[in-house]
Amino acid sequence: MGIRTKFNLVLFAVAALAFALFAFVATPIFQAEKKEEILQQARLLMESAQAIRDYTSEEITPVLDRLQDEKFYPQSVAAYAAVHYFEALHKKNPEFTYREPALNPTNPAHRASDWEADIINDFRNNPTKTELVTERETHSGRVLNLSHPLVVTQTCLRCHDTPDAAPKTMVAAYGRQNGFGWKLNEVVGAQIVTVPLSVPLARAQQVCETGLG
Repeated sequence: MGIRTKFNLVLFAVAALAFALFAFVATPIFQAEKKEEILQQARLLMESAQAIRDYTSEEITPVLDRLQDEKFYPQSVAAYAAVHYFEALHKKNPEFTYREPALNPTNPAHRASDWEADIINDFRNNPTKTELVTERETHSGRVLNLSHPLVVTQTCLRCHDTPDAAPKTMVAAYGRQNGFGWKLNEVVGAQIVTVPLSVPLARAQQVCETGLG
């Protein structure tokens, strides 16, 4: 084996080692940057949901409240507006989801699952916490959950104090069993935005492995 060949082999070994070291060091950095991008995207979606809630409470609810004696209009509920807004978004972007699960909701469809209940109870046990970021595995891959607590306000108690105090048309629509007994300033649920992690993180790792980073 000639000197040139030996030299080339040494260079190749050094380059391979440097490449492996780069991938080992850079992959977590790239993935952390990608997670931060995804988190900012989730925060933007959360702000959109909150904007829909605020608009509904300030502009829609006062108008429809005057008609509630004849019929209960779920469109007057801020949560209803936010959830249905994201249902429309979900049709074109199925990887993004938004829910407002509660421990004791009026509509059983909004009852918290086990992992959602864990988030809600975390907020209940830590009253000063305003945001929680978690990750979990799903059938479609790893996802990031951005959660904010849903705290009972005086406005909430108009429908969720007792069945007798709630709008009669709402009780007629949903019954007297669920969604009552809420207390002022109590955390009863959470806003949860879910965005995918698996594909962006895989791409970040691929960039490092191909040396294009």
